[in-house]
Amino acid sequence: MKTISRAPPVSQIQHTDDHPTETTDVDNPHIGTVPFDYNSQAIKTDTQRSRQEREASDKEIKEQAKEEADRTARATQQKAQRAKEVTKKNSDNPVFIGNAVVVGVVAAVLGWGAYQRLQKGPVGWSTVAGWTGVAAAVGLGDYFVSSWLLQKYPLKK
Repeated sequence: MKTISRAPPVSQIQHTDDHPTETTDVDNPHIGTVPFDYNSQAIKTDTQRSRQEREASDKEIKEQAKEEADRTARATQQKAQRAKEVTKKNSDNPVFIGNAVVVGVVAAVLGWGAYQRLQKGPVGWSTVAGWTGVAAAVGLGDYFVSSWLLQKYPLKK
């Protein structure tokens, strides 16, 4: 018969009573006692209180943002209405008509030129810079010509 080797014996735990053990005093309030009216309280925990404060703050911020958006929308509508009025009043002004034609023609030429350039291959930054320079030069020339013409044909406000 074969002998089976066994694992070494487990060391024993030494029992010493050198250190007194501490016991928790169940009468101490830090154990987790709650006041007698706990169930009737609206806010029962600090976490719940902080969450409700955060939600109230978020609600206030949303209301302020909505008010600001409403003010901005009203201001934008007023500006648009004013622009419509100025456009109607000046629809017969040659400077006003000339500027509209120049903007339309420049936009059409730039769009057509960009399309043609794109058909040849990818558009590089040098092409974009060149077309931007053309648009700036036309805009600058239009500004000075319009300023001179507006002395002869002032806009109605």
